[in-house]
Amino acid sequence: MIPRFRHPWWLHAPALAMYAGMLVALVRALPLPSRVPMQFGWDGQPTRWGAPWEVYLVVVVVPLVLIGLGFAAGESWARQPRGGHFNPMALFDAVVVGLIAGIEVPWFGVLSQGEAVRFMPPWPWLTMLELPLGAAAVAITLEILRPWQPPERRVSAEQTNGLTAEITSHQVAGQRWVYWEAQNPAYVTVLVVGVSALLLVAAWQVWEHLTPWLAPELVIAAGFLALCYGGVRTSVTAEAVQVRLGMLGIRLMELPTNEVEEVTVHGFSPLADFGGWGIRENREMRAFFFRGDQGVKLRAKDGRQFLIGSDHPERLAAAIGAARGSV
Repeated sequence: MIPRFRHPWWLHAPALAMYAGMLVALVRALPLPSRVPMQFGWDGQPTRWGAPWEVYLVVVVVPLVLIGLGFAAGESWARQPRGGHFNPMALFDAVVVGLIAGIEVPWFGVLSQGEAVRFMPPWPWLTMLELPLGAAAVAITLEILRPWQPPERRVSAEQTNGLTAEITSHQVAGQRWVYWEAQNPAYVTVLVVGVSALLLVAAWQVWEHLTPWLAPELVIAAGFLALCYGGVRTSVTAEAVQVRLGMLGIRLMELPTNEVEEVTVHGFSPLADFGGWGIRENREMRAFFFRGDQGVKLRAKDGRQFLIGSDHPERLAAAIGAARGSV
């Protein structure tokens, strides 16, 4: 089933308008010569020449990717509990695509001349500022007018009573037990594997061609990043609540169960509350989550607070509550 988008597409109208304008200007400049001026010095003289595919990359692909990122960020914001608040990311694609359009206005005028061009006309600094600022003003207005409906929260049908009873029976009998769960979304695997591979390639390149002393450091960095493969894992035992990272189980947090003062299921906004996903911290608490907007909030007796992201927050809260004997 295709998910219903909560983020209105018309919020990106300023960026889309700038993008359409650049496409029209590009079509008017066709056909492009075999070599086109790609960069100019302060004196207006061309300093670098490129192939037509570079023009298509700059004008067609890069702005489209930026607009796509804007759509993704907006949709993520709209699905969060605090999605009704003003979203500063709404300005991202409007400002950046507007800035690209402002920079390319004089470039389009000489693009079709190819190697015949000798200088760039005086740079329209006012246009360069007007386009992104105007797009930002429209984007702010649209964001203020954006309607928002709180995301529907499905009431969990998971039965926690059975889990609580099972844990309690193990504790009464003096038996060891463990409850655990993990968050390991696909993007974490892609980032870990992809960046590690890039670091290894870079290490080989600097070893062969540039500075050999830098290669071992890049290999170490790749190895350290590879240890993050596997995401975060949360375990609850009679003794402690632990959060560990990666294959080797690097310990990120450990809180003895007898030090837990309060356990609550907690909804949060990854962007508004923590500025993103991962291992985060704000003025109130330290957080560990790789996806979602639900978790379990722990308050220790010494006042420290932790937020553990969870795909099954009710079950995790029940396990911690049973472990501390407060359920």
